[in-house]
Amino acid sequence: MKLNARRSLLLLATGAMSLASVLVFLYWMSRSDESGTYAQARDLIRQIKQYDAQWESAVLKARTTTNYTYDPLVLPLMDMKRLWQQFHKLEGHHQKTAMPAWQTAIRDYQQAFDDKVLLVSRFKTHNAILRNSLAFLPAAADVIQVHLGQLVDADTQRLRRITSDTYDLMLSSLEFAQTTTDDKAADILVGLNDLAVNKERLPVDFQVPIDTISKHIELILREQPKVDQLLEAIEAVPIAERLDAIAQMLDRDEQAALLAAQRYHFYLLVFSTLLVLLLLYMGVWLMRSYAEINRVNRALVSANDELEQRVERRTQALGQASAALQREMDERRLLENQLVQSEKLASLGQLAAGVAHEVNNPIGFVSSNLGALDDYFGRLQNMLKAYADAENTLIPKSLGAELAKLRTEIELDYLLEDIPALIRESKDGISRVARIVKDLKDFSRVDASQDWQLADLQQGIESTLNIVASELKHKADLVKDYQPLPQVECLPSQINQVMMNLLVNATQAIGAERGKITLRTGANDEWVWIEVADNGCGIPAESLQKIFDPFYTTKPVGQGTGLGLSLSYGIIKRHGGEIHVASEVGVGTTFRVELPIRQARSA
Repeated sequence: MKLNARRSLLLLATGAMSLASVLVFLYWMSRSDESGTYAQARDLIRQIKQYDAQWESAVLKARTTTNYTYDPLVLPLMDMKRLWQQFHKLEGHHQKTAMPAWQTAIRDYQQAFDDKVLLVSRFKTHNAILRNSLAFLPAAADVIQVHLGQLVDADTQRLRRITSDTYDLMLSSLEFAQTTTDDKAADILVGLNDLAVNKERLPVDFQVPIDTISKHIELILREQPKVDQLLEAIEAVPIAERLDAIAQMLDRDEQAALLAAQRYHFYLLVFSTLLVLLLLYMGVWLMRSYAEINRVNRALVSANDELEQRVERRTQALGQASAALQREMDERRLLENQLVQSEKLASLGQLAAGVAHEVNNPIGFVSSNLGALDDYFGRLQNMLKAYADAENTLIPKSLGAELAKLRTEIELDYLLEDIPALIRESKDGISRVARIVKDLKDFSRVDASQDWQLADLQQGIESTLNIVASELKHKADLVKDYQPLPQVECLPSQINQVMMNLLVNATQAIGAERGKITLRTGANDEWVWIEVADNGCGIPAESLQKIFDPFYTTKPVGQGTGLGLSLSYGIIKRHGGEIHVASEVGVGTTFRVELPIRQARSA
């Protein structure tokens, strides 16, 4: 049963595909109207004939004009090539009734075109030589006139006839260029022979322009017939006749294509009628089968709906359980990382406080010893001064000389000046170290109570700035805009940690060029605020909503954990405050921290 059903379906599909293929073929052949492409092809032939006429006109202009550019000879050639390429593309889509005749016609046109291109190229060469010689003749007349002006009166009378004959010969050459005849050429040759004989009686410097004129006239006699022959050959090239033959073949092919389209249209009409009758029969058979299929389908739909509802309920239960498990895992991971981070910060604070405490004792010793050393050296200076005052009266001169020599060798005067300066510099360095230790202890706060207490936030900011000074000073200039702040109830070490995170982020946001970081503070009746602004790279708008999320960071891999701003956000919220951010890419970022002056729990 299944085998018969498959065989029936296969036969039905094969028959349907065959009928559809025949229908598509007949439709395609009946609608293939190529009249537009034939009209385009004829228009291209007409344009090629127009450019051919322009080409021949440009050749005639080059023949009759003395100063002529040969661009008009080249431009029609390029246009004819372009139009022929377009025609060749269109011609390839046409159905051809006589392919050998088409190939012969196209080959004849291309041969005629190549012949004409070759003849025009030769014409340009010979015509350029001819035009150059013709253009030289008026200039040669001016040269002869100049030489006549340089002759004395006696020579002028003697040579005037020769000069007149030379002018007549130049005029004959110009007439020969316009009307080429054998008689005119013979007269010019006679004139050239007479000129060659008469020039021997001229002065030597007068013979040079005469020779030059003679050579150019000889060039005119030689090149003018060649130019005329080339013009006749160019006019005889049958490009227009070849194009007319191609146009006639286009007309014949168009008529044949039109008849074929009409024939296929008739076949399509007959086939469509038979196909409609077949479809009516199939429609009746399908309507009978549809009733049975519809009954079975309703039963299947009912069973399928019940199954989908059961699957949907089970899927919702699994989804809810999965979401609850994922939330629990995320919360646990966040708490674990926050705990680890807090333990790290506490350990670092204890370590920093221990180091500061251990360093503080030797700093006290060194500072005290430097103070005593300064006092002792002052007394020693007074004693040395008293010895120097009594040196001339109490010590013999020989011993005084030895003391003076020794004082010079050890540079006593320089030592008396330099040692106080060294002591002052050492005391200044110790003071700076003591200040850094104090700021480090203030930042860690491990030696103070961890309970809520009143604190000076600006003092905490200054301590934090000293901690991050090594990273800040190489990348940005710091601008402070402080307003007086009241004592704020807070956990100072945690607020210091928030400030350090914001300052480090601002420093890292600045690129290779040195930037600027601005610190602002202010207060109103119940709140204080702190702003940290930079002119760094900025934060994209799509990232602003995520920067306080745990583990989210825009820094490269290995340069951030994504917990700094998350912990800062938690600290500010624990203090009942707010933290806001405003950023523009390429301009900079501003973080604003707002804290209540008193905590609600102390009320």
